[in-house]
Amino acid sequence: MATINLYLDKPNSKMDTVIFLRIFHQGKRMKVSTGEKINPRDWNYDKQEVRRSFNLSAELNQTLTNYKADIGRIITEAKAQSLEITQELIKTKFNKILKKRQVSAGFEPLFREFINNSKTSKKAGVIKAYESTLRRLKEFSEAYHLSLEFDNVDLNFYDKLVKYLIDDLKLMNNTVGNYVKHIKTFMNYAVERGLTSNASFHKFKVFKENSQQIYLTYDELSKIANLDLSYNNRLENTRDYFIILCLTGLRYSDLSNLKSVNIKKDFFELQTEKTRENLSIPIIPRIQRIIDKYPNKQFEVISNQRMNTYIKEVAVRAGITEMTQVISYQGGNRIEKNLPKYDLVCTHTGRRTFITLSLERGMRPEIVMKISGHKASGSFGKYIKLTDKVVYEEMMQIWGDF
Repeated sequence: MATINLYLDKPNSKMDTVIFLRIFHQGKRMKVSTGEKINPRDWNYDKQEVRRSFNLSAELNQTLTNYKADIGRIITEAKAQSLEITQELIKTKFNKILKKRQVSAGFEPLFREFINNSKTSKKAGVIKAYESTLRRLKEFSEAYHLSLEFDNVDLNFYDKLVKYLIDDLKLMNNTVGNYVKHIKTFMNYAVERGLTSNASFHKFKVFKENSQQIYLTYDELSKIANLDLSYNNRLENTRDYFIILCLTGLRYSDLSNLKSVNIKKDFFELQTEKTRENLSIPIIPRIQRIIDKYPNKQFEVISNQRMNTYIKEVAVRAGITEMTQVISYQGGNRIEKNLPKYDLVCTHTGRRTFITLSLERGMRPEIVMKISGHKASGSFGKYIKLTDKVVYEEMMQIWGDF
């Protein structure tokens, strides 16, 4: 009788690695790839399965169990046919099973494959959003007693899904739009691989409402910058990092990756994480004073979630309490809320503040775009030939006395 175990190809890897099946039979040791991947930190070596803390662990573990059963059947059938049981035989027959199952598979296993394959090119936040979309689809299929199959993904499916998300779950249009966008991305993935010819998803409408983007006025920014927080290191550090965002247009992701090596005399020199754009951002005196506060010019930026919480507290203490109307849409319903402005301040407010105030104070749009990393479009782009010296002089003219 064969013994079939599961193991990781590269158990010490910090990246996802392939899960293999190891077969022991009549003194022979054989192996075959499952095609599935997992990060070693999410693998339970003792139980030879995915840890329960991993999203979709139950589905992946069931798939692995099925694969072990497939290998068992291959060996049993080979014995019955008096075939020599070799690694090549097992691999060939197992791959045929995988291919046949893949072609006839429904949403769940293929969506999970799509998620796993996306990990090589997508950020963690996108992967998390894909996983959330699959969970919503499973909840929807159970609530409406619909099977998640490619042939079912038509306009009737879309109408029921949107109704479920808006009427039952009370989600806002932009959130619904994101789920629909992810479904369309997955369906394109399936079509490109010849797994379905159903093109109905092209007609799915992706909801997209213009979200309100707040920014700080010059006076509000000054209040935050000049607030005495020396009694609270947690808030002072958060305020300092937020001021850097407001005076450079950096995204949080780039601030969190900022190292002393990126500080070159009068400039921050870095490549942005989101767009891979190479930026040279002038360091004005206010920023230099912040840099000088930290040993070895090394920032220890907290998580985005915690920073968003702390910066709201800073904004409260700075008196950024003006009531602000927030408008969102749920289906055709307009929902209005009046919230104090501090409740809307987050790390991305810094980038919006820099761009808005720089333009308001007279900085040329092409300078703002060069500093913020926005790419010019159309014929306008070919006229933007700016040197670091020009950028530095105009940055100092606009912001040097802050």
